[in-house]
Amino acid sequence: GVVLGSAWLLRHYAAPSVTLPALAGVYVSWLLGFGGLLLIPADLAFADERRAEDVLWLAWQAVYWSTFVIAWVAAPVALSYYQSGDFTPRRRLQSAIRSNFRACVAAVGALVALLVLAAVAAHASPAELWGVLLVYGNTYGMLMLCVLLGHGLAALPRRLWRLSDPRAEVRALELQATHVDSELFDARADLGDCEDDVRRLVEAAGRRCPP
Repeated sequence: GVVLGSAWLLRHYAAPSVTLPALAGVYVSWLLGFGGLLLIPADLAFADERRAEDVLWLAWQAVYWSTFVIAWVAAPVALSYYQSGDFTPRRRLQSAIRSNFRACVAAVGALVALLVLAAVAAHASPAELWGVLLVYGNTYGMLMLCVLLGHGLAALPRRLWRLSDPRAEVRALELQATHVDSELFDARADLGDCEDDVRRLVEAAGRRCPP
C-alpha cells in the first residue's frame, strides 16, 4: 500500500517537466517517510516479542539512516546540482559537492563551538556533552516540526474552507489575475532582454572566433 500510495502521489503532484532522477529521489524519500509511520504501530504491537524486536530494530535503523543520508547529503547535493550554472554534469556535480561541503564544515564548526561553550560554562564531562548534543538535535527537530506543521495545520483547513465557497474563490482569483498578468508582462520583458544579451554575446563570439 505504501509503495503504490507513494507512486500515486508522485504521479498526481509531479509536473511533466520533472526529470526522472528527481522523481526517483522524491519517491524514495516519501517511501521511507511513510514506512517510518507504519513501523510505529508494528513496534507497539510486537513490543513483547524478542525476535520481532530485533527485526523492528533493524528496520528502524535502516529507515533512520536512509532518511538521514537523503536529508543531509543526497537532497542538498541534488538541489545544488540542478541550481548550478555550470555546463557539464561533472562540473555541476563538483560545484554541488563543494558548496555543500562548505555548509557542512560551517555547521560542524558551529556545533563544536556550542559544545566548547557548554563544556566551559557548565564544566560538563564528555558524557554530559553527549547529552547536550542530543538536546540540540531534539530542539532542532522540534523547531522544524513547529514551523512546518504549524503552517500546514493552519493553512490547509483555511484553504478547504475557502474552497467550499465557489463565489468567494472566483472573486479571489479575479483579484489575483491582474497581479499575474503584470508578472507575465515583466517576465516577457526580462526574457526579451536576456535574448538580446545572448544574441550580442553570440555575435561577439563569432567575430572573435570566425569559423
